[in-house]
Amino acid sequence: MSRKKTHEEYVEDVAKVNPNIEVVGAYIDVNTKIEHRCKIDSNVWFAYPSNILKGHGCKECMKRNLHKKFAKTHEDYVKEVLNVNPNIEVI
Repeated sequence: MSRKKTHEEYVEDVAKVNPNIEVVGAYIDVNTKIEHRCKIDSNVWFAYPSNILKGHGCKECMKRNLHKKFAKTHEDYVKEVLNVNPNIEVI
C-alpha cells in the first residue's frame, strides 16, 4: 500500500503542474474535492486533486483562452521529458 500524500506535498505538486493555481482547501486525498483559486483572475472553484495534478485548471481562464498565453513551450516539454526519463528523445 502506498503512503498517503500530505497537504504540503500536494501543494508542491500543484505548483509544479500549474503555478497559477493556489490550493485553498485542506488536502484529504486525490478523490475528495477541495477548493482551489486561480492566481490570474482569482476565480475560486472546487476540484478533485487528481484532476488538478493531471493538468486541469481554471475554467474561466480556459473560456477566455488565457491558457494559450501560459501554454507549455516545446522547450519546456523537452525539459520535462528529460527529467522524467533521460533515455527518451523528443523529435
